[in-house]
Amino acid sequence: MEIGYKFSSGQSAKEILAQESLFVTSPLELNDPYESRFSWTDDHAEAAREDQKFREELFNYCEEAFYYDQDKESFEKVGFKGFPDRPKVEIPAEMHFHISDLHNTRFLDILHARFRVLSFAGKLFEVDKKGILCGVPDSNLMWAHYADSFRGVCIGFDTSSIPKGVNLKNKVEYGEKRVAISPDLYRVYSKEGCAGLLGVEYAKIGGLLLNQKTENDLVNEKLLTLMMTKDERWHYENELRIIYTIDELVSTNKLNELEKFCATCEANNSTDCLSKSYRDSIKFFPKAVKEIVFGPFCTHQIAIDILAIVKEKYPTARLFLADLSPSTYGTRYMEKDADYIEKLLCAQEINRCRRLGHIQDRKPRSGVPTGWSFYSKYNSTIK
Repeated sequence: MEIGYKFSSGQSAKEILAQESLFVTSPLELNDPYESRFSWTDDHAEAAREDQKFREELFNYCEEAFYYDQDKESFEKVGFKGFPDRPKVEIPAEMHFHISDLHNTRFLDILHARFRVLSFAGKLFEVDKKGILCGVPDSNLMWAHYADSFRGVCIGFDTSSIPKGVNLKNKVEYGEKRVAISPDLYRVYSKEGCAGLLGVEYAKIGGLLLNQKTENDLVNEKLLTLMMTKDERWHYENELRIIYTIDELVSTNKLNELEKFCATCEANNSTDCLSKSYRDSIKFFPKAVKEIVFGPFCTHQIAIDILAIVKEKYPTARLFLADLSPSTYGTRYMEKDADYIEKLLCAQEINRCRRLGHIQDRKPRSGVPTGWSFYSKYNSTIK
């Protein structure tokens, strides 16, 4: 059994557990924009210049010229007198600002239209020489970046119980070299086949022509490789990734759209939100949830809400509470029952608010109700 850890804010963790759903993300919406973009090199730039030159030569011999009208979705005839001679300018690819995305548009469209990504952190705990359950190196970064600065929750899933994806290996590979594809696949025309476009799909955006076989090869090889490769600087995530095709999720009824309301409507429990959005998600079985780890600064109310859900839906899940090491930059973990976690987080929240001046040991001054009712209610907890 391989455990994959999902770091999130307390509210998001509550939604995941309550709805038994995990968000799946478009490759274009991942944190690292390089994950959805092929490398653009001098070889690609040279191929693009050759393609442009050949296209101009081809049209210079035409008595009539056509262009593709995206609004009409048809080829329209235009008057044409040929392209003027222009000097050959070779600009290094590294000097191409905001150009590579124009060439990669077709691949960006394929990624968004066909794929969704589910990500987990690969490891959270390890036992040190003293037998203390400690966080793996760099886990602090995960708590800081993805779990609301240690205020969130981390959920451990049995990845074998999560719906399978199209990738054979789940572990992301890290390196310094970006993924690239053959420059020939960016050509609009080829000298060998420019006379006939039969059997070739015209890409309305991006100007790329891909036949079905070529496109399938890209999907099975380079596009999957692209989504499973990240910059070495992200290695601290130790990421496990499951890649789904939308067609497969739809055909098996695994794709769901979850409504997301704005903060105001959510606070007021209003369903008439004019700014609501939708996120793709997949369902999981309750047995997939193996561990729930509360961040050291998780709020008391979030803990109460999640523990209630756990009691109802995930009674076999192990519960942990994270704690900052007193002498190092590490994070420690304790496996405790729900009652202990609820009381300790309550006490920590009271102490934290007191340090910040939100709660006083005496009654608040007139007109300054700084949370006295909260303190009075739980005062017995910290005596």
